Amino acid sequence: MPDGRSVSRRTFVVGSLGSALAAGCGGGNSSTDSPTSGRGAAQFTILWPEVKPDSRLIPAAAKSITIKLVGPVTVTKTVARPPVGTNQTTVTFPDLDSGTYTATATAYPTTDGTGTAQATGTVNVTIIKNQTATASLTMGTTITKVEVSPASFAVAKGGTTTLTAMAYDASNAIVLTGSTWSWSSSDTGKATVSGTTTSAIVTGVASGPTTITATESESGKFGSSTGSVGFNQGEGLADSSWPRSGANQWNTYFTPVAGNTSGTVQWSVANIAGEPVIDSQGYIYLTSTNKILKISPSGSTSTFYTGVKNAVFTVAIDKLGNIYAGQEEKLYKLDNSGNIIWTYTSPHTGSVFTFNNSINIHKNNTVFTNLSFLDFTIGKSPKTFSLLPNGTVQWIKDSGNFITVSETRLATAAGPILWFNLDGTSISGTFPASGYRLAEAMNGTYYCTYDTKTVAIDSNLNKKWEINSGGIYLAVTPDNKIIIDGSRCYNSSGSLLWTAKEGANSLSGSMALSSTTMYVASGSIANGLYAINLTDGSILWKKSISFTASNLPQPVLGSDGTVYISHDGTLTAYR
Repeated sequence: MPDGRSVSRRTFVVGSLGSALAAGCGGGNSSTDSPTSGRGAAQFTILWPEVKPDSRLIPAAAKSITIKLVGPVTVTKTVARPPVGTNQTTVTFPDLDSGTYTATATAYPTTDGTGTAQATGTVNVTIIKNQTATASLTMGTTITKVEVSPASFAVAKGGTTTLTAMAYDASNAIVLTGSTWSWSSSDTGKATVSGTTTSAIVTGVASGPTTITATESESGKFGSSTGSVGFNQGEGLADSSWPRSGANQWNTYFTPVAGNTSGTVQWSVANIAGEPVIDSQGYIYLTSTNKILKISPSGSTSTFYTGVKNAVFTVAIDKLGNIYAGQEEKLYKLDNSGNIIWTYTSPHTGSVFTFNNSINIHKNNTVFTNLSFLDFTIGKSPKTFSLLPNGTVQWIKDSGNFITVSETRLATAAGPILWFNLDGTSISGTFPASGYRLAEAMNGTYYCTYDTKTVAIDSNLNKKWEINSGGIYLAVTPDNKIIIDGSRCYNSSGSLLWTAKEGANSLSGSMALSSTTMYVASGSIANGLYAINLTDGSILWKKSISFTASNLPQPVLGSDGTVYISHDGTLTAYR
């Protein structure tokens, strides 16, 4: 059991109890001892309810009741639940000293009054000599809180995940429950939930945040888990988990896989260039001189395509397994066997072109990419291109170098932030005049780094807040935490949560996020590849790889949590 907490062995528990113990009611299995001369007595009749999950009397699974009288003397009696068909038991305390007593009744899951208490209640009774006192006692649940685990979760659209609820008493002991539970979603348009026990299944409906709440029916106590609905592997680059270095079209650099804590080298492949991307089968694609390589998850290397010249910088994958590669003035679309489907050549002549930063494939298979080029007449002018799946251009716009694409709009950064509808029409809004990196969180908020600051922009493109964060590299977790340069983590309001350091030196570099761990290629004084605990920023492991601050590689995560990093012309896999 978690945290070493004690656990009851029962199968049911209740909430608030109604008239569980009544005195002087008579009934079967009774003891009617009379007080002796000069002394008094107390008599309680336990009304055992029918065993029903929705009972709000004595816990349906209670196997015993212990009654303790504390006053001039202290006496205790435990009575077991009677056989089926008998619904009351009379408990008598004869020969009590006169005075006022506090009677405490506690329900337990065992016949001998042991285990975690299920319900309890107290009442004062006055003992008068030669009389039998009667009293009414209402019992209440011992459940003081409900926790849902995990406390936060990510689920794909159309995918499912399981949440579990647990009830605790005031001493933090786990109270196992078998009563009916109710589960609800704060936004059923984002996720639905189904369950009537301590476990429930959450199903993703549409991208965005939601809160799942579990309520224990008898106590009314509840707990919740915050979640985000993400993307399906296999629905294209727009919605897949790990097809490129940015991890998804929102550029959050988050991959919904478990992190690893060992960092053991699995293999290395030399003579490579650019950043790796990974298909749904775990094969890695990246470039070498005059070719694109295909590397198996075990490190076996083959040549995927040889028709390019020099090194291709950007590679991407769509939901059908087609490969997109940007090289100088051309954009290639290749099938998964390495055959050309089409090639698009920039219409700008007399210029030097490079498709070198972002290729995004929307879930409708529209291709959004950018082209940086140097025209010797007009100078440098980045462009964003929108192409249909057959390679036909829909529109070309002036832009920044980095693209963030959501369901209905896209934005470009590195220079002025420009916003477009997917049809290419411009959108106006309030945002910084220049930006480096741009990401869209699950709650619809955009975050952008520029100069030495980070700005939050709401879904209406108005500035929410701005902080002096420093740094360029930006990542966002599913629960809307913002991480800058792999060293500073902020909440969704811009408050600093933790700082990752090696000694006195802060990390500074590009990131890849798993569900538990952040991997940072740091090029600062704290140089190397780091695995960082996302909860508190502590260092899990470090690899002494030398990176230059001006040429930091992008860590990329595979579906099994393997971390891939390019350095010094070599791709290394850590697990």
